[in-house]
Amino acid sequence: MINRSFGSNALIRVFVAGLGVLGLAACTVVEQPAPRPIYRPPPPPVVYAPPPPRPIYQPPPLRVEIIPPPPQGSYVWQPGHWDWAGGNNYRWDPGRYVYRQAGYHQWEHGHWAIVNGNWAWIPGRWR
Repeated sequence: MINRSFGSNALIRVFVAGLGVLGLAACTVVEQPAPRPIYRPPPPPVVYAPPPPRPIYQPPPLRVEIIPPPPQGSYVWQPGHWDWAGGNNYRWDPGRYVYRQAGYHQWEHGHWAIVNGNWAWIPGRWR
């Protein structure tokens, strides 16, 4: 038999209190794990290589090149030349078209010249 002296209000209070305890248990804070650090590899070491000594020998004669048709637009043919490769070696750098820069009208080809007793490449430029 149900004890009526307990009262229906007391039963509701116990029920509400139980819901409150369950509600507080559901609101617990869970600490999130720390984010993983992003791995970045170290930069490559800086290696200093001194420039090769300037050549003391004159470069070989220029090669004969077949000039292909120009691409569309304002291009000028830059002929090939010998590049200094160190030691007693030259490397052929083939010719190519270079885009005409605005405000310049004439392309001056690069050339080899004697500078301070050694051969030096003077790069081409716009004039």
